Amino acid sequence: MNIKREDIAWLAGIIEGEGSITGVSENLKKHQRKTYRVVVEMVDEDIIRRCQTIFGYGQIRKVNPRGLGKQIRYVWDVSNRSKVYSLISMIYPWLGTRRKTRAKEALLNLPPTSYPKGIKRPRCKNPTNEIG
Repeated sequence: MNIKREDIAWLAGIIEGEGSITGVSENLKKHQRKTYRVVVEMVDEDIIRRCQTIFGYGQIRKVNPRGLGKQIRYVWDVSNRSKVYSLISMIYPWLGTRRKTRAKEALLNLPPTSYPKGIKRPRCKNPTNEIG
């Protein structure tokens, strides 16, 4: 997978404006663990599809409007632990202060056990070393 630097910066901007990095508790058989997801939600289907096309993973779903005057929304959701780690590692340098705080938390709690197919490793050897 060869993603252009401009595309990574573009997605970081989309996540800054319309997305989130969210922590979620998972109940496993013997314990709980915190996992993370990256979600972008908006009315522009083409932008959501571009997110998925560029990065090659994540689910897209359509959310029907509720209430008068509301529009159909589209959601790109990345929830696989190793893919979330890889995605956050790529976009980290372009995130603003608030999102970087959540990204740092996710990177420290999601050490990669394996990388998604086609991704050898994040852009830097250990992205948590760059986190200040």
